[in-house]
Amino acid sequence: MYFRDSTRRYKDRLYHSLQLVECHRHPETRKPTTRVIASLGDLSKIEEGDRMTLVVSLARALGVLDLVTLSSDEIALADMGAATARTRSVGAMWAILELMRQLHIPEVWEELTSGRKNHRSLANHLTALLCNRLDDPGSKLSLLSWLERVLIPGVDPDDITYQGLLRTMDVLLEHKEEIERALADRLLTMFDTELDLVLMDVTSISVSTIASNHPLFAHGYSRDGHPERKQYVLMMVTTKDGIPVYHDVHPGNTADATLVQETMEQARKIFPNIDRCMVVGDKAMLSEENLAALAELGFDHLTAMPLKREASTRKIIEETHDELVQKAEDAMRGLEEGEKIPQVWTEVDVDDGRVIVAYSKTIAVAEASRRQAKIDAFDDKSALIEAKLQGKVKSRGRRLTDEGAFKQLIREALQKKLTAYFRIELRGQFLWVEPIEEAQEYASKCDGKLAMHTDNKDLGAEELYRIYKDLQEIERSWRTLKSAIKIRPTFHWTERRVRAHVFLCVLALVIERVMRLKLQAAKSDCSPQRALRELRQLMHVQLTLPTKNTEYNLLANKKPIQGELFRALEIEPLTDARLRKILA
Repeated sequence: MYFRDSTRRYKDRLYHSLQLVECHRHPETRKPTTRVIASLGDLSKIEEGDRMTLVVSLARALGVLDLVTLSSDEIALADMGAATARTRSVGAMWAILELMRQLHIPEVWEELTSGRKNHRSLANHLTALLCNRLDDPGSKLSLLSWLERVLIPGVDPDDITYQGLLRTMDVLLEHKEEIERALADRLLTMFDTELDLVLMDVTSISVSTIASNHPLFAHGYSRDGHPERKQYVLMMVTTKDGIPVYHDVHPGNTADATLVQETMEQARKIFPNIDRCMVVGDKAMLSEENLAALAELGFDHLTAMPLKREASTRKIIEETHDELVQKAEDAMRGLEEGEKIPQVWTEVDVDDGRVIVAYSKTIAVAEASRRQAKIDAFDDKSALIEAKLQGKVKSRGRRLTDEGAFKQLIREALQKKLTAYFRIELRGQFLWVEPIEEAQEYASKCDGKLAMHTDNKDLGAEELYRIYKDLQEIERSWRTLKSAIKIRPTFHWTERRVRAHVFLCVLALVIERVMRLKLQAAKSDCSPQRALRELRQLMHVQLTLPTKNTEYNLLANKKPIQGELFRALEIEPLTDARLRKILA
């Protein structure tokens, strides 16, 4: 919502009017447009004094004007042509600062840096770095210009320098272990939980820098979709809610399985009071060697088993298929129309633990439908190519040969991931295509199933399934880290700065995940990103009237949703009185 000066011509005369308008999307076309909320009349007919009265009236109606500190007479008597006003976003900054205090980040940082002469400056620089990473992440140089658009209570933007930001990153990296331990202790206390379950995963971060010859940067399996770029690997250990408790950075060509033992040894060192803990990860990461190492360290494990690559798993799937289908049919009896079909489980004892097989009829039907659609499309493609080979269908260009048809079908099967279901061969000069019935039949038995291996003997099958589904939380953390927090691209040149950049992003992720958990607990439908967008609209207005040489600090653009978000985050709302007290 904003004011605009509308100009229209009637005959030979121009008319100027002040309108209050708002932006919205057209309900049918969904295109952005504006609509007039109110027309405030012809500006040329409103005297200067009346204009100021109008401004004051609007400010009162919108809750912008503090009547105790600023009156209409003061504005009317002031030389508004020489008055100055500055607006900066403050709502999101206040929320981030309060969440940092809840996590005791300022307290821990003060304790670690209190012996340094510049510890106050380091605290302000760390606050600016974390607020920027959550509000408008970018380079350190862009942060300096961002400071002109926001108000971080207690931080003077003139004291923030580029060299100070880099120096703060170096100090942050020096105290990584102490900060991680203190944060983990605070998180476990805040959410009244124990570190009895950790999620483990790895991702790759592409690098955009001229210093790509550094040993930390190397080509490897890219999860960013940029195999042409060098990268580094980030291993992260989180709680079951996806809150990071430990992370480390490794060269970009490091294999996933080689990181597990080292990571958990370090986690054991940082958190020596862990009694019994389960590590949840994927099969590629938890190799046989790693599982033995975890057992020696006193950790249980829970990992998904590939359904189609291992003979032992295939045997279990075939042995339990009929039992699971029957359980699903029994569970469907008595369901009313529209009710969700429940999942069913079974388990099999093996030499090195237990295998839990979960089955969802709903997911099975969806997977079978998608696979059959791809197979039908491939059959249609095969029939078309056969017709072209036989001359029944004309095509432009050179005549299709069996070798050319073979290449087309192989390419199609690879793209559709159907090479396991069809045998495509070039026998002599003839193309041969036939379905592999056994593969398609076994694939139908795998639909809707998840097989998990664990050495835990105490938890039930249903609880283990729920625990494995928690692994999705770390996937959400990766998405947040790469999208909202923008850990990539990384432009730093030295290894210690790269590690400090990653640590800074992980700290921002901790705050984001705490926000998410608090919003969920309050049953808010806002994501952390949307919450910050709403709070970002709460503005600080600094108005200076030159007649009295007086400065006024006000809050503008207040909305009810902002108060709701403050309460959901367990934060004291930012009011005009509190703002003046902070800025005093």
